[in-house]
Order: sequence, then structure tokens, then C-alpha cells
Amino acid sequence: RERERDSTKINDAFVTYDFETGDVECSCKKFEFKGVLCCHALKTLDRDNIQQLPKRYIIGRWTKNLRSN
Repeated sequence: RERERDSTKINDAFVTYDFETGDVECSCKKFEFKGVLCCHALKTLDRDNIQQLPKRYIIGRWTKNLRSN
């Protein structure tokens, strides 16, 4: 059976990744405050061999496809 959740402490941050939903949560809350995943969350995704970021972590204002009317 595959792991459903992975919790890791990286430096002073605690990161939880849910394999089923793709949710990443870090105690530093950088994504919630600035809209960018922190290095702690990215390291956890890399370590767990996640090759593609879930779409919810790609904010429209950071993409080339955002068009203003």
C-alpha cells in the first residue's frame, strides 16, 4: 500500500504532503502569505519524486498566460 501522507521536518519548518490530494502544507506559510511555494515544500516534493506541481500551486499572476483586459 502506498503512503497517503508524508510529514517531514526540514530545518525549522514542518512539511506535510498528502499523496492522495496533492496538498502540501508547510509551517512557514510562505505559500499562504506570498503565493509561492517555499523551499521546504519544494524539497519535500523533490524528495518524494513528484515531477509536476499540482495546478493549485501555480498562481495565474505568475504565469505567461495571464492576460489583462
